[in-house]
Formats: sequence, C-alpha cells, structure tokens
Amino acid sequence: MASLKTLIVSFSPVSRWITVNTHIDPWPVPQFEKAVNDTYRKSFLVSGCCTQGRVTFAVLIALARGYHIAHVADPTSGQSSTEACLGITSMNQAGAVPLSWRQLALGWQLNWADSDTRTRLLQFITS
Repeated sequence: MASLKTLIVSFSPVSRWITVNTHIDPWPVPQFEKAVNDTYRKSFLVSGCCTQGRVTFAVLIALARGYHIAHVADPTSGQSSTEACLGITSMNQAGAVPLSWRQLALGWQLNWADSDTRTRLLQFITS
C-alpha cells in the first residue's frame, strides 16, 4: 500500500496504526474502534495479512455495523491458498467489495491524461 500511495499525489489516507496484539478480531481493542469512529467515515478500504483471521473478522464486523467495505484481495494471504480463498469468499458473501491492487491503482489514476501520475503508475505496474 505504501508503494501505491506514492503514485497518486492527491491520495490522503486515514492512517491509524493500532496494535491489536493477540486479538484476531480488532474490534474489541478500544483504540481500534476509536480510530474508526474518529474518521466519521462509513466506507473503508481494507487490506492486510492473515486473510482468514484479522482481515476477515475486521471486515465482517464492520459490515455488520453498517460500514461499506472494499477489500484488496490479491496481496493478502493465509497459511494456505484455501484458507485465503475461504476468507475472501466469506467477506464477499457478506457484502464486501473485492478489488485487485491494479483495480485500486487504476481507480486512483482515473484519467490517463494525468501524465504525472500515469508515468509513475505504468512504471510501477511493469516493474
């Protein structure tokens, strides 16, 4: 995600680094829920490691609480491809919108006429 952020000049994420330690589900961690609530947003883009655990539970609970969630499916992982696929399937069936990292990057680009970001994006995609 950090590499993708450098491609789009106008990208301004809400960055909240919260230590969830032993929690598979981050929502019981007060700092996590406060960080989400403090954004005053109802739509989030989620990606991370451990698809079958932290990513899936964070997404499923966010959906249950009324948030709109898109998740970047291809850079996440699990202990096996089966576990990752099952986590992604669970999120999708619950209403999360799956995206690939290229879809995300192209969505940030929006217009090939923007030559400043187009050049960097093409370099990134082909590297």
